[in-house]
Amino acid sequence: LAAQLAARQMDQKHGVEDVLLDAGLPALMLEATMFMEEFWKKYTRPGLLKGSFTFSLPGDRPLQLVAARDVGLAAATALTSSSPADWAGQRLPLAGDELTPLQMCEAFSAAQGGMPIKHSSPPAWLFWFLSR
Repeated sequence: LAAQLAARQMDQKHGVEDVLLDAGLPALMLEATMFMEEFWKKYTRPGLLKGSFTFSLPGDRPLQLVAARDVGLAAATALTSSSPADWAGQRLPLAGDELTPLQMCEAFSAAQGGMPIKHSSPPAWLFWFLSR
């Protein structure tokens, strides 16, 4: 179910991109994966600080991530290049690290001085309920 929701969201994003490109606008589409900063928001941070990382992916499934700063650097590179028009109409996929939730727990633990972080996945029915 989570995959279906993500697919619908991506279809919407690509639809907007297609409208811009079909209109002939000189646009560069920065196609970012999930932002790393999503894990430090008010709904995730308290758990991490207490040693718990609740995330919908199984612990061994990798996820591509990108830092918002890196997306900004990619945009700045295109805008300040010697010929920014060369970027018009292009799609630029952006990803940084590819980590499993268990690897993320290791990174969160290291960032917090070694405090153990445990991963857990919410039940699938919750995603069904939230999608209604």
